[in-house]
Parts: sequence; C-alpha cells; structure tokens
Amino acid sequence: MGQIYIPKQVDQNRMWWEEIIPEETYIPPHSHSTQDEFLYLTEGEFDMLLDGEEQHAVPGEIIPFPRYSNHGLFNNSGKTVKGIFWAEPTNKLFDLFKAIHNVETLTKSFASPTRTISIFNYRAGKPGVGRWQQPSFKLMKSNQEI
Repeated sequence: MGQIYIPKQVDQNRMWWEEIIPEETYIPPHSHSTQDEFLYLTEGEFDMLLDGEEQHAVPGEIIPFPRYSNHGLFNNSGKTVKGIFWAEPTNKLFDLFKAIHNVETLTKSFASPTRTISIFNYRAGKPGVGRWQQPSFKLMKSNQEI
C-alpha cells in the first residue's frame, strides 16, 4: 500500500486525516460496514473503482464512499496525490490504521492485512497468499506489488 496518514482529529464521532498517496500506489478495493467515508482531494488526480465503475478524481472534488460501497483508489498519475479524508462514526478505524498503515508518529505494524481487516469489520477485495493481489483494473500497472 504505502500511503501516509496524518491524523487531524480522532474521537468517537468522526476521524479526519490527511492522506499522502505516493505515485504508483493504490488502496485495494474494500468496503466499510460500520461508517461512511468521504474524501476532499487537494492535490493531484487518481483513478477510482467505485462499486465496479471506473472513475477519475481531480482536485476540489468531494467524493463520498457510503457504508458498504466497494471502493479502491489507484494513483497512476506519476505524481504524489494528497487529500483530506474523514469517516463517521470512527468506531475502530484508527486502530485498523495503526495495525496496517503508515500512521504518522506511530510504528508501522506488519500484521497480515487479511487477518487484521477481518478483525475490524472491513471487507477487502482479492486477498492473496500472504499479500494483496492486485485487482483487475485496466488503468493499473499489471506487475505492481505492495
């Protein structure tokens, strides 16, 4: 994965964070069963897969990811992408981030994404043996690994 998460607010009602998505990285398709998520894209552009449909996001857009929607983000732009994300309610989302992501000022855990995601009630697409396999998405590089 490789994204960097900078928490701005974490309480029981919502979590806000700045996210830095390096070039040629992606967030695998997944859904949230316990909260709605939103993104305000501030810099760069990327491709998305939202409930099976390919879309493209540019700065200034607010993109909702309703509860149970399947969404994945793919930075194929060759440049770093930045945005402000928020989720409501927070539930265990911050604990999940600490377990599988680069959360600023916290040590990265190398826990299995498949196991960790199941603990926190998230559904992710296409788990492989010991790592995530790249989803089939025509705009992604065919040999990209995370």
